[in-house]
Amino acid sequence: MNLLERHIKPLLLENLSYSRIVGVLRPRQPGKTTLAREVTRELGGEFVTLGDDTVRATAQDGPVAFVHQHPDHLLTSDEVQRAPQLALHGSFPELRQRPSERTLSAWFESYVTQLTQRDALETG
Repeated sequence: MNLLERHIKPLLLENLSYSRIVGVLRPRQPGKTTLAREVTRELGGEFVTLGDDTVRATAQDGPVAFVHQHPDHLLTSDEVQRAPQLALHGSFPELRQRPSERTLSAWFESYVTQLTQRDALETG
């Protein structure tokens, strides 16, 4: 867990500072949900899991309303792959918009930093 706290958490917080949507994609069991819960709690947001049948049904029945139910703070959705229509129905218009130069620059810098850190850990 220390590796996640040291390397991924600051990157996640940085990305959340300039983007409403940030994905945490890793193989099974590296601590994605734990990290998401921790960051959500620290930022005063709400954590929901689409692994819950009731929550998923609510999201599927009204995806736009589901995503915008808490417009003033962070809404973290775990297991989002279980309800792909959230993106398909326009709940995430940011997915279809062209990113700003600031966003692209920040993403590229973060990506290069992440690769450099990963490579340093693998060779160290």
